[in-house]
Amino acid sequence: MNPDEYKVVRLTNRTGFDFTPEMGAKYGGVPYLIPAGKSLLMPKPAAKLLAKHLARQMYLKKAPLRDASELDGKGSDRALWTEEDCLALADTVLSEEYEEEKVNPQTPAEIIHAKIQELNKMIEDSPSENSAAAEGYMDKAQVIAELQKREIAFDARLTKNALEKLLK
Repeated sequence: MNPDEYKVVRLTNRTGFDFTPEMGAKYGGVPYLIPAGKSLLMPKPAAKLLAKHLARQMYLKKAPLRDASELDGKGSDRALWTEEDCLALADTVLSEEYEEEKVNPQTPAEIIHAKIQELNKMIEDSPSENSAAAEGYMDKAQVIAELQKREIAFDARLTKNALEKLLK
């Protein structure tokens, strides 16, 4: 797990041009517009990638125009930036904001276990079966017998839970 995964940083476009990179396959190829002079909050790994691309664009915008004497191909082997310079410039557009609470990822088995616990808690909290057992009504026939004994009108097509409510 990346230690920066839960850090949220501010990426500020300190240039005079709008910046819209695509975030590549890792982030679904989604373009994010960062207007000139504006900021965007995002997870640090994504922000570092965008900042690197913004730094490259900054170097490209500052690249000198070539004149007729430089069009002979001899100047094309000069790099506009080094990787270290690019990363250093990228760091200038990032500022740390805060760190989100770390959530432990769950395995599929843990997710199923939690769901089963949640569903069974709902059954335990439901008064129908527990109260019926406490009053001695184990099935619908016993509830109907008690309703007839008390001479309470009922519809036998109702559920056991609905019939028990008539007894109260």
